[in-house]
Amino acid sequence: MSVTFSVDNTDHDWFNLGNRSAGILLFDLLGYSREDRDLWGELDPSDVLRRLATAESKVSALVTPETESRGTYMDENGVGPGCLVIESGYDSRRLQRFITGMRDLATSAVEKGQAINYG
Repeated sequence: MSVTFSVDNTDHDWFNLGNRSAGILLFDLLGYSREDRDLWGELDPSDVLRRLATAESKVSALVTPETESRGTYMDENGVGPGCLVIESGYDSRRLQRFITGMRDLATSAVEKGQAINYG
């Protein structure tokens, strides 16, 4: 699943993130409340720009390595190794690209007098 952030549905005013990345952008970097927001809706671009002013200070706390794990399963033959699960980490460059993308989108939205739609 993914979340698209856009202004007026033009070809150049949008970007797309997976659900986990969209959650990191909305909730961790921008500081929106998980109780008040879903992964779809509308954002005030002026509010987004204010929140982006502090987002860069949060990047180092959100850096995570790529992880790999293997679960187990049980069937009639007993317990066996499960599938390999690889979860992408977030390095500072990747998180910075989220901030830059949202800053560009919010600036465009302010210039056009429109909200940022996402979902």
